[in-house]
Amino acid sequence: MKNILVISLSMLLVLAGRVLAQDSTTVTLRGTVLDANGYPVEFATVSLADTVCKAGAITDAKGAFTMRIPRGRQTIHVQCLGYEEQDIPAEITGDTSMPQVFLKPSSKEIDAVVVNAKRPLVTRAVDRVILDARSLAKLGGTAIDLLRHTPGLRVSLDGGVEMVGKGQLIVLVNGRQLRMNGAELAAYLRNLQASEVETIEVMETSPAKYSAEGNAGVINIVERKHLSDYLGGAVQDQHYVDYAHMNEPYLTLKAKLGKLLLYSKVSGGLGWREYHTETTRRFAGQEWATNQKKRVDNRYLNAKVGADYDITETLSAGAYYAFLKFIPNEEIDDEATFTTPGRTGKYSGHNSASYDVVRHNANLHLTKAFAGNRSLSLEADYLLYTLQHRGQYSAQGASGYRFDNRLNRKIPTYSARVDFESPVGEQVKLEVGASYVYTQTQDSADYLARPALPDQHDRFRYTEGVAALYADATVFLHSKLALKLGLRDEFTTTRGVQSGDRHDGFSRSYNNLFPTLYLRYAPADRHVFTLSGSTRIGRPSFVSVNPFS
Repeated sequence: MKNILVISLSMLLVLAGRVLAQDSTTVTLRGTVLDANGYPVEFATVSLADTVCKAGAITDAKGAFTMRIPRGRQTIHVQCLGYEEQDIPAEITGDTSMPQVFLKPSSKEIDAVVVNAKRPLVTRAVDRVILDARSLAKLGGTAIDLLRHTPGLRVSLDGGVEMVGKGQLIVLVNGRQLRMNGAELAAYLRNLQASEVETIEVMETSPAKYSAEGNAGVINIVERKHLSDYLGGAVQDQHYVDYAHMNEPYLTLKAKLGKLLLYSKVSGGLGWREYHTETTRRFAGQEWATNQKKRVDNRYLNAKVGADYDITETLSAGAYYAFLKFIPNEEIDDEATFTTPGRTGKYSGHNSASYDVVRHNANLHLTKAFAGNRSLSLEADYLLYTLQHRGQYSAQGASGYRFDNRLNRKIPTYSARVDFESPVGEQVKLEVGASYVYTQTQDSADYLARPALPDQHDRFRYTEGVAALYADATVFLHSKLALKLGLRDEFTTTRGVQSGDRHDGFSRSYNNLFPTLYLRYAPADRHVFTLSGSTRIGRPSFVSVNPFS
């Protein structure tokens, strides 16, 4: 046990050293969130209202939070289920301790939530925060509505989900990655009913089991299971007004017949959403005031069919197929006024963007349980993503410009993984596994009608293979103290070939180790303190590996 503590402290020092070495452009913001009676508010989400910076934190049992943010004029946003949201302006010049934040109760949300003292609404495990979605049953709605009340998350009006303090998000449903983002993910979550969700797990620090790419957090949405025979479904049409005029009809069917579970879902989208925003930004002696009107189509068709079968009491297998066709066309009008020392100017712009997205996803999975709470799971996944995009832009005034860009993209992805879990004695739980993901991106891009620039044409093929091994060990040192150590090894191979106006290519292979560490201390009931750290890798975006020069 002493060796485990020495290893843990060594990993913590290494991780802390890396963070301090690479984070010199931000400062520390500390504060405390209290209720109207002066009691600490745990699980409040504190973030910057500015969507460009992803800084944020979740308050601990004492209502305290700490986060790194940029210097300058900032607006601190505080939200928590059962309380009214609050925005606090602040001028940040260095490390800052904020005045105490007092939240007012929201009677509407409190009346809708039933909290059972034996089943807390939110709990902290060693590596995640868990929301009991069953306790929010009276709120109704969809998975998007549940995520709005989940600590550590921020959800925009159009359903975009992000984790505070993170630049990327891995979304799982029942432990399986969705491989969606942006508008596609929002459409999927709007068609997952809140009544179908058991819990939502938020992992601010990604465990070794998941990809080490990017500054990513993990959300796992666990659906409810029917233990007895069941036949049911739902037909519903959601109509949105105010900022949107759209309909989202859907049909779900589920049947559990002995050892067989069958499920299907068909949903669609009609109409459009419209947004009006006014922003003022100041930097380098300039001030930009922008008024934007944005209209986004909500046309899509989404379908999923699947089955799970209990071959024996300890062996089960399943498969599903999912299809999505999505056409989120956009029309954006901007009007801006900018002021610089000795000069004021205006410009207006119009951006028309068309998208045609098609996704095919097939999955096979198998789970085997063994004596002694051990289990083995196998999974294979195929995803085909295609995109046809055209963007036309024109601007008049001080910043006159125009372009006509076209992109065709095809991305097949093949992946497989194996995971094994087993207790080791009475104090240790071990998780080990391996995975391989192979992705091939084929791009055809044309950049046309730009003033003073020739038309450009690009054909690009980029392949990436990532083989990984991982191990996670959760150690229960004491009834009040738990520790989780993880290590992930990734071997990556990449190759790119460019043709068209420019001919170039590259290939590269590299190996990286990524340690993770979690510590949980619970001195009393509902008083939990946690600490975590990890290392990540930042791989270049497709724009970065496919430039014009």
